[in-house]
Amino acid sequence: MRITQMAEKINLQKVMDVSVDVHKDTLNFFFETRGKEYADECGNRTSTIIRRLDSYHAIAREHGMESLRLICEPTGQYHNKLFRIARSKGFFTCFVNAESVSKFRVIETNDTGKTDFKDPRVIRTLGKLDKVIKHRILTDDWKTQAGRKGNVIERMISLLRRLREEDPNIPPPTAGVISEKNIARLLAETGPFSDFADWRMLMRYGGLNIRMRQSGKYQGQNKISKKGRPLMRKVLQNISLPLVRKGYLYGEYYHQKRELQKMPGNKAMTCVARHFLKKFFGWYKSAQAFDKERFFACETQYKKAA
Repeated sequence: MRITQMAEKINLQKVMDVSVDVHKDTLNFFFETRGKEYADECGNRTSTIIRRLDSYHAIAREHGMESLRLICEPTGQYHNKLFRIARSKGFFTCFVNAESVSKFRVIETNDTGKTDFKDPRVIRTLGKLDKVIKHRILTDDWKTQAGRKGNVIERMISLLRRLREEDPNIPPPTAGVISEKNIARLLAETGPFSDFADWRMLMRYGGLNIRMRQSGKYQGQNKISKKGRPLMRKVLQNISLPLVRKGYLYGEYYHQKRELQKMPGNKAMTCVARHFLKKFFGWYKSAQAFDKERFFACETQYKKAA
């Protein structure tokens, strides 16, 4: 016998939908009841939102409705205040897909234009069709999980410090280059650097070695093999990402590849990850303090300059 758990649905017979186009500083509302349409605009401020929702709830009750359902597109953070206040008053909250709004706007208005007064109407229509996404509220389990993650990071850092006692060549955390947490994450994927004879072996271990396609006059594209550890590549991408902003360690290096060499962003990031791994390995082997000039110069150039 097969038993299927059915999702509990809200009885919307006594609930009035209020669609909202949310912006950083303003909110555009639209709702209809008993043949009347209401459009409104207000600032995205707590006191203003409270007054508006109270007035909309009063209108709903005048027409035999008991509650409100606030519907909007997910905005990252600008809808948080509105939804928090709505929930505190016992109202329902849900999202509509932004792509659905964009495509349905053409059907609703017969043109591709966008205004702050068109979108709430489109959102209202999607709500009527029940094309909504559940607004989930994170519970204490999420906070517990975040605490567990913090504890794991502390344990990783503690283990790294013990490993450094056995192998003092492990580079120390350096501001603007790499944190202690990221050193621990990287070594968790590579294992001891002393296991690798050279940086090329380390590249192959992470699947960052270059796979060449060449035969006679045929010259194919050179790509990384991706045959090694995918998590190691992910960790390197996470380490490299904050370093490619202008003014940071890899800012000039990255933007030169993007702007002068017209290299796609993901390919340029792979170049940064490969370069960082090679230089970090050299930093480990040298057992010396971080030197930015040496970091971006090959051994021959460095010796010549010295």
